[in-house]
Amino acid sequence: MRAARQFHRMLCSYARHDYAAVVGALGLGGDEQVVDAGGGVGALAQLVLEAFPSVRVTVVERAEVVEQGRRQTAGVRGSRSWRAISSRPGGPREVVILARVLHDWDDEMARRILTNARAALPEGGRVIVVEMLIPEGGVSGALCDLHLWMATGARADGP
Repeated sequence: MRAARQFHRMLCSYARHDYAAVVGALGLGGDEQVVDAGGGVGALAQLVLEAFPSVRVTVVERAEVVEQGRRQTAGVRGSRSWRAISSRPGGPREVVILARVLHDWDDEMARRILTNARAALPEGGRVIVVEMLIPEGGVSGALCDLHLWMATGARADGP
């Protein structure tokens, strides 16, 4: 359990740094109902809520990560709820964000994730994909990759 907490703390530190510029590019109007699918302990959700206090965000994650996220954000202002990945977020939603989710999966699973995200939305809803593009020959993202490799023992499913 300690390894999982450290793993998600590390991911959260990268997310806070990298997602600061992402929030403005999401094209949110400020009153949407957003699902942050695979949202970890809620770093992107928190940045969205700081920029758009009227947005309602549901972070969907594995049950053990949901518990860690709830503990970390207890008492933090903002309209945020948490759901374990095995359950569907309740209520209406207009935007599904997949931030750094798809790169972990092969093409077939990524297609299924995108299909399910779209199916969860009403007509006119949006799926937003956030991924880091690494330039050929560049080292951008290498430190994060090294951290992930060391923290997970090179396992795709984390600690």
